[in-house]
Amino acid sequence: MSDAGRKSDGLQQRLADYARALTYDSLTPAAAHAAKVRVIDTLAALVGGFDGEPCRIARSMAARAPLADGATVYGTATRTTPEMAAFVNATTARYAELNDVYHWPGSAGGHPSDVIMPLLGVAEHARATGHDLITAVVLAYEIYLRFSDAAVGRIADFAVRVNDRTENIGARRLHTVMERLLDEISFEGPDLRQKTVTIDEAYVDRMLADIVKNEDLSRYIL
Repeated sequence: MSDAGRKSDGLQQRLADYARALTYDSLTPAAAHAAKVRVIDTLAALVGGFDGEPCRIARSMAARAPLADGATVYGTATRTTPEMAAFVNATTARYAELNDVYHWPGSAGGHPSDVIMPLLGVAEHARATGHDLITAVVLAYEIYLRFSDAAVGRIADFAVRVNDRTENIGARRLHTVMERLLDEISFEGPDLRQKTVTIDEAYVDRMLADIVKNEDLSRYIL
């Protein structure tokens, strides 16, 4: 791989290295217990949403894609692909709106327990241990909440403003907004002396202000 390629993968590599280094033994008892509580709560929310019409439709879709060594659609004997199981189980867990909500002041909020059903599907398919699953839940919560804290609301403001100028940027171009936001970190990450980068509102303003001000630039980049 070229030097430019290695630099462009810097952020991804840092995330991968952090994820690989995190172990169950490194978790505090409180963190492990909190993760277990959230898994149980999310499974209970799934039970509450099981009879919802969208959930029944999702289960019927999964039944058309059986996979013997896949992941279980909870409440049935169906095993399907991990991603399909994640879709069905997450739909069911969200249907009753009984899942957790993040309310930290200044954050973008959200429902971090949305990460749990995909993790359960992957853990089953990969035959992961319970300790591995709980470690993955803690890791996913940490990443989710850090992004929520990292001025996601400000990023959304920029996306809306660019959307007004470029006539419906859509999910694909919102992804490009995120690439633009992280461009400097991705390219220079391996060479940064300060390995912790805080993505706050000021950082978002610096990285995205130009594409909002310049309509031609917005259309070119997005």
